Amino acid sequence: MIALAAKDLIPLLKDAFKLSLYEARAYVALLQGASDPKSISRLGRIPLPRIYDTLSSLETKGFVARNGEQHVPLSPNIALEGRLQQFESEFQQERTTRMDVMEQLLQKLKVQPREEPAGDIAMLRGINSIANKFSEVFVKSNSVILTVKKAFEAREIFMRYIYSASKDKKKIRIIVPAELKIPDGEFSTLAKMGIEIKKHDDILLDLMVSDTDDVMIGVPDPLSDEPLHAIAMWTRNSSFAQSLRSSLEELWRKAKKIS
Repeated sequence: MIALAAKDLIPLLKDAFKLSLYEARAYVALLQGASDPKSISRLGRIPLPRIYDTLSSLETKGFVARNGEQHVPLSPNIALEGRLQQFESEFQQERTTRMDVMEQLLQKLKVQPREEPAGDIAMLRGINSIANKFSEVFVKSNSVILTVKKAFEAREIFMRYIYSASKDKKKIRIIVPAELKIPDGEFSTLAKMGIEIKKHDDILLDLMVSDTDDVMIGVPDPLSDEPLHAIAMWTRNSSFAQSLRSSLEELWRKAKKIS
């Protein structure tokens, strides 16, 4: 028996598991008891000429098995888990291909990095743009202090840069809001890497200051439709950075260690 109505299942199968409309309808029809092409066509509201290619595609994707002239649906937990494994395999293959192409491009696009003059200001819109600048600052600095508020929601994006920097023995200190709950596994991983974390009641925004006088200030972007909508300002100004670093050092001294 199917727990959800077919009309509720179809969009889930289409959107999350990338089945076509006919594939989703055919699989649900099979789960509802249809087994031959005509009954699947009728119950799934699929044109009969499209039934055979639809079932063949479902076989390829691991949702259907053929038993003579009959078609049998695989158990949803097996079919869906198998589909996830397909996505994972495809992702790894695409990643390998993209990395190979990236290496080729880097060899051909050797450009001397431009050093932004002191006093420059750049506005960064979107989490990927912010993360790229974040990475650039981390690469050239040896010591960074951050306050994290809204950016905690996007921590998976930023953490790969922090982990990489920690391998180079860079000094990384993070201050988070006192009410923030850090999963035990994440906290112990950070602690093992020598990344220091403290909590404080007065964390108002996302902020980073490096020993290279780079400053980044991030806030939510109310005009963005992105799930992790954000906008940030980057600048390099010695006086501003030193003043801000002094304030953050004071905040760090008053913050409480996380046990």
